Amino acid sequence: LAVSRLRWRTLAGAVRGLLAAGWLNPALEPLVRDNIGLALVRVLRMATASVVFLAVALIVVMAAHEDSLPTVLPRIAAAVLSVA
Repeated sequence: LAVSRLRWRTLAGAVRGLLAAGWLNPALEPLVRDNIGLALVRVLRMATASVVFLAVALIVVMAAHEDSLPTVLPRIAAAVLSVA
């Protein structure tokens, strides 16, 4: 169940399910740790990609600003990326 919750992108529910499995069966603790680590890696990969896209959008804004070009669209893109 916890793995399917992770596939549905509900990280909190997946981690709670994995922790419950670890508490119910102590023999599964190494597997639970590995799965929680994989869940966190998945979230951190998405966060890293968001930061990279945000940095690129900000670089475009600064380059356009120096060239006296309008910066509305890149600023909107940066705002959308920072919210996501």
